[in-house]
Amino acid sequence: MDKRTLTVVLLVVMVALLVATAASAATLGTRSLSLGSRGSDVQELQRLLQQNGFRPGPIDGIFGNMTHGAVLSYQRVTGLPTVGVVGPLTSAKLLSGLTHTVKRGDSLYIIAKNYNTAIDALRRSNNLNTDMLLVGQRLVVPSRQAAATKAVTRASLSTNERELLARIVHSEAQGEPFSGMVAVAAVVFNRVDSKQFPNTISGVIQQPYQFEPVLNGWVNKPASPDAYRAVDAALGGQDPSFGSLFFYNPVKAPHKWLGAKPVIVRIGNHVFLK
Repeated sequence: MDKRTLTVVLLVVMVALLVATAASAATLGTRSLSLGSRGSDVQELQRLLQQNGFRPGPIDGIFGNMTHGAVLSYQRVTGLPTVGVVGPLTSAKLLSGLTHTVKRGDSLYIIAKNYNTAIDALRRSNNLNTDMLLVGQRLVVPSRQAAATKAVTRASLSTNERELLARIVHSEAQGEPFSGMVAVAAVVFNRVDSKQFPNTISGVIQQPYQFEPVLNGWVNKPASPDAYRAVDAALGGQDPSFGSLFFYNPVKAPHKWLGAKPVIVRIGNHVFLK
């Protein structure tokens, strides 16, 4: 093999490694996913599909036939184009809320109350012209709507507050699915809105004995771009925690006193509670 051929081969290998590294570090929504895709964003996709009641197969980061079938089913149920490719529309829908399978005794009021959303929002998300529900019917549950709450808006959030919030998201949820990072940011906003906690971002984060990264100093580390993106998603009204006020990792930091609180959702390694 001459020197020129060797150089070309090395360049091809380097490009392939760069592409593989970028894919493995991607987060859901940053690229389109289809059969054969691999990476952390595929793993996040699989977790969200599973949380929504679909069966993507092993949570292994490989977009195989079972994941493809689960995507098709999700798109069919939620009214998206049934193409089996996860583009911006499907990613946004997955990140913005869950689905609920109607059980005997369910009503729009009960479902809205359980998921901390509005009845009108349920109607709009599911194109419902009647309040009558059928057992087994699947409903898209929208996340908390910013217009229906006292949530802080992007315009009112200072640069320092946004940075502080991104740092707490980074230190609490580094390595978690992107939806889990958004959920952590949403918990802070939910606390700001609650009478149980201080009414400012800094007040909530700096409240004594509430966030371990504040106690151990990890909150002072720079935030990742994904953490800022998660903060902006929560600012835009996304709340995968569905109004939760608490979260914890039961493996790393079991909190017995939180065990009595109702579990709202599990995302990655975190349990979110009210």
